[in-house]
Amino acid sequence: AVERIAGFKQLVFMGAPVSQYGDALIERVPEASRHLEQALQFAIAKTGADVVRFAKVRDDAAIAPVLVRLRAAVTASEEAPFADLATAGTHAAYEQRFSTKTKKNRRRLERRLADHGTVAIDFGMKGRAAADAARTAMVLKRAWLKTRGQISRAFADRRTDQFFADVCAGTQRPTGAEVSQLTAGGQIANSAITITVKGRQSLHILAYGLKFEKCAAGVLHVEKLVERAFASGVTTLDFLAPRHDYKLEWCDGAIRVADYALPVTWAGKAYTRVYLGYIREGVKTALKSVPRGALGLKSLVQAALKIARR
Repeated sequence: AVERIAGFKQLVFMGAPVSQYGDALIERVPEASRHLEQALQFAIAKTGADVVRFAKVRDDAAIAPVLVRLRAAVTASEEAPFADLATAGTHAAYEQRFSTKTKKNRRRLERRLADHGTVAIDFGMKGRAAADAARTAMVLKRAWLKTRGQISRAFADRRTDQFFADVCAGTQRPTGAEVSQLTAGGQIANSAITITVKGRQSLHILAYGLKFEKCAAGVLHVEKLVERAFASGVTTLDFLAPRHDYKLEWCDGAIRVADYALPVTWAGKAYTRVYLGYIREGVKTALKSVPRGALGLKSLVQAALKIARR
């Protein structure tokens, strides 16, 4: 897809803003990289792009070696932690990685959650129930982002709600997307949207109700998701970027996920070097140190960055 920014064109993956990874769909054959490079050069020529900006590219993506060979600049990078369930073999074996103290703490949190009423988890919702649950997950996530003064491009776009409502509810063309809810006393404590394809399950969205923050409802929900993943034959549980300590407790490793920029014209080179290379990442780094009392200012600057990206 082509986006315009301040009068010049950038070539981007079509999945934004809902996708967590960007790649090209191509059969894994010996000549795949050569074919991809030719296709990319064709797209650049046909669109007249000033810069190619491919976001969230995993190191094992099909297009990654092409971008490296073309010397595309890495403008940002994170890590996506994952759990290798195939190595563990069984859920019981996987649980042995956790200390007795950790397990006791989970049970304590579960009792705290139960103080709100009967704890239950609902998997496999279909149709309208799934669509409504997906929209609820969006509401919970936006509330959490607001408390931290953060702006997400995906959650700022209401089309994201409709997208996940559609893919979670769809039965005629199943996508592997599923929504689940952890409840306490009939109230939604945590929502999760997962996507499962070819034995790999991605925890795409996890969102808890602010009322249940001290109950660590998300931890308890992940525990149930892991148990169900083993029962469903999932071999890899992908916690997605960015890397957080709470994710590492469940995981065996992490893979780099990078944003690439390949300037084509002089305007594209200036944009890549000045804005992407210095201004954008510098502002993002500075925002991390903004005190919570200045969340309004932080949101304003983030919104400005979002507009500039367009």
